[in-house]
Amino acid sequence: MLFTRHRWFWPYSLLAGTTIFVVASASEVEGGVNRVLLGLCGLAIAGLAATEYWVLAETTRGLVLLRSSRIRQYARSVARRLPDDTTIDPVGSTVVTGDWRIDGVLYTSTKRWEAAMRRLSGTP
Repeated sequence: MLFTRHRWFWPYSLLAGTTIFVVASASEVEGGVNRVLLGLCGLAIAGLAATEYWVLAETTRGLVLLRSSRIRQYARSVARRLPDDTTIDPVGSTVVTGDWRIDGVLYTSTKRWEAAMRRLSGTP
């Protein structure tokens, strides 16, 4: 299970959150905390909309990259078959996620899938 973020992820999310905060303020929503929470909800929803989810599957014919659903995380459609010489390189890591470069594109996965990614990449 992998995900990528659109290159405009942060500006789009921040603009959406700020816009909702301004609209809530102009609409005289009571309480500053309520306005901030509405803005944060807008930021989160925009962030989810700017994130694409993927499944990397190993088949008998090689690696396949599939589009995934946003909620239940299952493969919806085949995006493309990866060439046999595709390299999967670990790029970086945090406590929660790890970044992987697959065929020139940077993908992120949670630590839950790190062992599978290391096996697919041949990284010890």
